[in-house]
Amino acid sequence: MKIPKIARDVSILIAFCGAFYLLIVLVRGKTTEASTSSNFSMDRLQGDRLMEQGNWKQAIPHFTKLVEKDKYNGLAQAQLGAAEIQILNEQDTEHLQHLKKGVFSAEQLETSRTQLHKTAQRCIRTQEALIRFDQYRTLALRNLAWLNIIIGNEDKAIEFLTEYINGGSYTEGSIDFDERFDALRYREDFQQLIRIENQYSPHFEMGHWRGFGRRSERGRQRRYYRE
Repeated sequence: MKIPKIARDVSILIAFCGAFYLLIVLVRGKTTEASTSSNFSMDRLQGDRLMEQGNWKQAIPHFTKLVEKDKYNGLAQAQLGAAEIQILNEQDTEHLQHLKKGVFSAEQLETSRTQLHKTAQRCIRTQEALIRFDQYRTLALRNLAWLNIIIGNEDKAIEFLTEYINGGSYTEGSIDFDERFDALRYREDFQQLIRIENQYSPHFEMGHWRGFGRRSERGRQRRYYRE
């Protein structure tokens, strides 16, 4: 039985319209996903502006919104992590200054340590989420190692540094010249990581690129994390 020409034409038209509608849906879906991660969103612009001004606490809600909208927004996740790290750095610096001056009472010392640990734990959650993005993986590994030193988990810090070294990417500079890891220098497993790094990246031994610069008095005081 032959299908009438008009019926065949109608069927073709319906199929064409259906395909066109499906294409529109797909394109709109991709556009929506892209806009969530857009570099030109208001939260991104405001967050970046606040970061440039050094207003870390005010920047955090903007990047948090972006991450909540799109968990695959690696740039927002990185900026959120950077803001949290800056806040921790400020707390850490203040703690070390007071510790050096000996102005802490026992109660104040415990309160300061507790605050540092809470901030570090918050940073750890963000860095653990950041580690899945290839372009930020090495940065997150280095940060996670330092953060675990702060909370007193040196073994975990070594694990992250080992993963960093085994990854073969040293874009963050040599761990030998990163003052944040001075609390680990007495450990043989840390010294072994330095030897491996120097073996595969001899330019570090030559001193052409030392990452974070010379070890400092601040780094040498970090043993208090373990006390």
